[in-house]
Amino acid sequence: MSTTTLREFLSTDKKNLSKVRNVDLEQQKKLAEFVRKTRKEKGLSTPDVERNSGNTITDGYVSQIENLYIKNVSPEKLTALAKGLGIAEEEIFSIVRGKEPNPEAMVEERFKLISLKFRDATGDKRRDAESLVRALERALQDS
Repeated sequence: MSTTTLREFLSTDKKNLSKVRNVDLEQQKKLAEFVRKTRKEKGLSTPDVERNSGNTITDGYVSQIENLYIKNVSPEKLTALAKGLGIAEEEIFSIVRGKEPNPEAMVEERFKLISLKFRDATGDKRRDAESLVRALERALQDS
């Protein structure tokens, strides 16, 4: 029977902990990069993200995510962040899980977002939104 000293056990445990922390840090970095990139591509400031989320996530919290100060973002905050960035929830949850987003799920979610955004629209805005949805549906069928 093999015996392990306390020192050996603790050093092994520390090695394992550092591996876990590195994985978490990598996912944290991916989320931070994704949020910053998406925000910049859409021309959004952190206050814009806060406003778009219905004030369910603060601009300071978004900044803290981007600057790696927040280690564990709750599902509620991820949902708020997705709404604030104008992206599908599936997209941001995939990033956090370390997986590639499912394009079909994102398209479905975007259809929902477009429908909600233009639900009360009238006239030209409503016709434009409906045309956009039809064009997207055709593009999906052709691919």
